[in-house]
Amino acid sequence: MEDRKEKNGAQPAAGSTTNRRKGILIIVIIALALAALIIWAVIPMREFGSDPVRLRAYMDEKGPAGVILFIGMIILQVLSTVIPAGPFEIAAGTVFGVGKGVLICVIGMAIASSLVFLLSRKLGPRFVRLFFSQEKIDSLSFMHNSSRRNLIVMLLFLIPGAPKDLLTFVVGMTDMPYGLFLIAASVCRIPSILLTVLSGNALASDRKWLFWLLFALVAAVYAIGIVAFGKYRRKLKASSRAQSEDQTGPQ
Repeated sequence: MEDRKEKNGAQPAAGSTTNRRKGILIIVIIALALAALIIWAVIPMREFGSDPVRLRAYMDEKGPAGVILFIGMIILQVLSTVIPAGPFEIAAGTVFGVGKGVLICVIGMAIASSLVFLLSRKLGPRFVRLFFSQEKIDSLSFMHNSSRRNLIVMLLFLIPGAPKDLLTFVVGMTDMPYGLFLIAASVCRIPSILLTVLSGNALASDRKWLFWLLFALVAAVYAIGIVAFGKYRRKLKASSRAQSEDQTGPQ
């Protein structure tokens, strides 16, 4: 409706202009924070990337600040929408071990996903389009119509390879309860996070054979997840289209 009014020469509503400005400001803040984090932490960490022992010592020196720093990196990874989560999860297993590494990743994902969800709900489609094309947003359009949406969101967060960043932005524009979404975005992610963190821990303990075995397993699971998600999405879109046709009836 807003787009139609703009094409007819009408002025956009003041609220939508304000929301767009807020969205742009948020992106600028995220970009600056990401740049600062890369300069302060990520670039120095690259020096130890091939030496897990030195990387763990580097983070141990920072104490509790190292944990906060790592959670901050995970949050910015999610908000960037372009940086993959895998390297951070591997690093978490390398630096913190399996249990603590999984917990840190889950906390970071939960905080970041909550921010995205709440911002999308508050600012709406214009904000989401600052991060993703309309085509990608439309690929999850069935989320607005499916009567089984809450269950579908849970399943998609369980599937490795599903576009979870895009999913978080889109679900924020639906009426899904925040508490239920938080469970999906944190608890349902644990299996895939655990597998990746285990591979990082194997690397830290110099069990390179186990690292490559787990890495291959992660890659295979992600490939299967991408294929499964594609088929599942097509099925849901077809079901949603059929429901719409049943509701409108024959023309």
